[in-house]
Amino acid sequence: MLNKNADAVLVGKSLYSLILGIELLRQGKKVLLIDDTRFEYGEQLNDCICHLEKTMLQTWGKKIGIEPLSNIDEYLSTHLVYFVSNRKRLFLGSEPWDNLGEITRKLTGTDSESDRGLLQFYLNHIKNDPQGEIFNKKYYEYCQILANKLFDVDIENLKSDTFSQIDETIDVLFNAFYKTLFSTGQTISEKYKDTYVFTYMAEGYFHKKFGIKDSIKNLFHLMICCLSPQYKINSTVAIDHLLRCFCDMGGEFKKTIVKEWFYDRGTPWSLELDSFDGIIHPGRLYFFGEVGINLPIEIFPIYKKYHAIRVNRIPAADSYKMYRNTIIYSSFENIGTDIPLIKVNFRPDMATFDIFIERTSGDKVDFYRDKVAKNIESVTNMVTNDKAGQIFRDSMNFTNDICIKNEYGEDDNAKDYFGNLIEVFDRSIPFKGKKLINVRYFGPLVRKPQGLLSILMDIKDELYKKA
Repeated sequence: MLNKNADAVLVGKSLYSLILGIELLRQGKKVLLIDDTRFEYGEQLNDCICHLEKTMLQTWGKKIGIEPLSNIDEYLSTHLVYFVSNRKRLFLGSEPWDNLGEITRKLTGTDSESDRGLLQFYLNHIKNDPQGEIFNKKYYEYCQILANKLFDVDIENLKSDTFSQIDETIDVLFNAFYKTLFSTGQTISEKYKDTYVFTYMAEGYFHKKFGIKDSIKNLFHLMICCLSPQYKINSTVAIDHLLRCFCDMGGEFKKTIVKEWFYDRGTPWSLELDSFDGIIHPGRLYFFGEVGINLPIEIFPIYKKYHAIRVNRIPAADSYKMYRNTIIYSSFENIGTDIPLIKVNFRPDMATFDIFIERTSGDKVDFYRDKVAKNIESVTNMVTNDKAGQIFRDSMNFTNDICIKNEYGEDDNAKDYFGNLIEVFDRSIPFKGKKLINVRYFGPLVRKPQGLLSILMDIKDELYKKA
């Protein structure tokens, strides 16, 4: 039987709830992790790990002596990401120098001053470093220094130059990147459509948000993502190994559903589990992952959300053999519509489509079947020679992958850069929602999402506050 009183109850089993749980155990807390499947992250979070985040996980593991984190490479595999629009195709996910070359070749080439910035950086660097060995070394060293910096500093003490003033080469490159890719959000001419669409796709894929205008620090991180090798994590095995560490340290784990939530004057009072363990009294309550529909809690602020509808397509012939990785598709015409982005994982025998679509509460997948099928055929015709494959309409379903609309512009307050500033409300009593105290949420619905990095920094922020 479980202990009836816990200092912390974590709802949602994941790599990241286990990191927080292990850290709380190290602080001497009594911790219960509940595997409630209504709280899960989407696959995209674990399929999109960049070198900075990988380095931060390794650094975390080494500093607290958790082997699965310090040996995170054992759970990772690399893959390519193809950013495809009607006009351009960029193949990223290789070594940093190769990714820089791909971006420079595909998105520069005019006589404009902005294009000359990135192109000139590349041409100047290639004279002394034609294979990019020096640049790659600088990039990886930069990621290690920044990972140490982010791990050691309290969010309250973050400065506006968080990402800069580490390596002069990286700073110069960002200035060139900014002029070429990131400074086109005010007026969009025909010449800048390619960079505009690429930036929009990169924000959606790496940061899990749709929009162009952003703070300097977010854009600096976006550049680091674009230059990075791309990793996927075998989350099933990694979670299993971390769970063993968690339980060996005295943590309690239960796979069950939370039937009822009770609060006393806005603080957690008790959870009734759908098991023989009955009532648990938590000191603090933590939620991880996407917050599903019809749950008695609500995340505030409320963002416009785009949920992924997943559907499989079987080819009529061996037409997927070239695409064993990930394709991200959008176009200038898709931006601002209810289907702004499509992600495709191609295998030789099947393609899995994630169609990000604006969803309102109560919508069912049946509402979107025809629109989804039309978009799948359009993307398939663009990137393969398969004209007669079969879409499994009956397999369409919403996943836990979501992106939010970027409601914030270019404000650059260092303290709210990572702090999620999210409030959780009790909705168990209709029309009487009350803000909850000692309840935290770690997931994609944050103010300025940056994918995995936001979650790691918010966990670390919680630990600083509770240490």
